[in-house]
Amino acid sequence: MSMTRKITLFDRAKTDLQSARLILPQSDSDELLIDVAAYHVQQGIEKLVKFALTINGVKHRQTHDMAILHEQLEGAGIMLFPWLYKNIDTINSMRLGYEMAVTLMLSQKKIIQLLNLAEELLPVLQPLNIEDDATKPESFVDPS
Repeated sequence: MSMTRKITLFDRAKTDLQSARLILPQSDSDELLIDVAAYHVQQGIEKLVKFALTINGVKHRQTHDMAILHEQLEGAGIMLFPWLYKNIDTINSMRLGYEMAVTLMLSQKKIIQLLNLAEELLPVLQPLNIEDDATKPESFVDPS
């Protein structure tokens, strides 16, 4: 019997971001593919936020609304996402547009910008992607 590691929010976020990275070069002017890539970026960001909350002992709200999740980050003193607040509406629209089958008309450049910002967090959060609480490094709560 093989032992497999539990799949975490971090793992799922990383996979969403990788999926977007694979789709974007194929999308050019294909609005549907751009929307699918945008959805994966949104999902990746949402899961990274929820992962950051979880590893800091905060039970994240069962929501997709980035404004609510941002409030939770701020309330917990987690300062990993300084770019999140000014992009909340765009990130929320990336999910809603996909789920409601509405063309987003987001630029590929904006989607790539958000993808790059999210990917910058992967090496920061990767060391915390472990299951054993006794070996987890310090969390990212601002001590002040």
